[in-house]
Amino acid sequence: MLVPHFKDDYWLSVGFGLEQEAARQNVTLLFFEAGGYRARTAQIDQLDACVARGADAILIGAVILIIPT
Repeated sequence: MLVPHFKDDYWLSVGFGLEQEAARQNVTLLFFEAGGYRARTAQIDQLDACVARGADAILIGAVILIIPT
């Protein structure tokens, strides 16, 4: 699971729910935190790392390069 960050209740809740379901399904779930909404390069690197590990599935909470004002 690629997420922008775990700094607020939304992403913490998403992570908790996914963690609970992964345990119920008896699957391994790895979390990658990009470091913020503007961390596009970090998230792309994390996506590449998941592919290199041979992940069966990749869930993405995508980040953006520019946050509109």
